Amino acid sequence: MVAHTLTLAAAMRESQKANVLTIPAAKKRLDVRHDDIEYAEVINQRCILHLADGDLDISTNINIDDLETMLPKPRFYRTHRSYIVNMDRVRRSNGTDFVMQNGGIAYITQKDYRRVMDAYDNWLLGQVTEDGP
Repeated sequence: MVAHTLTLAAAMRESQKANVLTIPAAKKRLDVRHDDIEYAEVINQRCILHLADGDLDISTNINIDDLETMLPKPRFYRTHRSYIVNMDRVRRSNGTDFVMQNGGIAYITQKDYRRVMDAYDNWLLGQVTEDGP
C-alpha cells in the first residue's frame, strides 16, 4: 500500500510538472501528453484514456479518482463518476453530454449538470481572457 502511494505521488508530481501523464499500462509505464488526451472513462473497472488521434485508446488499472488527482484542474474536469474530460478538447454540448473533438461522447451527470456547464463556461471565458486581444 505504501509503495503504491509513493509511486502514485511520484507520478502525480511528474505529470503536473511536465505536462505529461505517466501511467501504468500493459506492464510498463507510458507517458501521455495532456494535449493528446480527449477524455477518460471507466469501463468494466478499467480506466480508458481516449486520445485525440482517435486510433489508440490506452487501458490502465489506475483508479479514476487517482487519475483525477494526477491531471491539472480546471483543464481536466470530472463530469460524471466515470468520466473526466479535457476541456480543451470539447467540441460542444448536446444538452446531456459533451461531444469531443475526436467524436467521442463524455457523459455529464444529470444531478450536477448545471455545475459542469458552469465549469465549462468558466473554462471558455478563461481561455478568451488569457488569449485576449
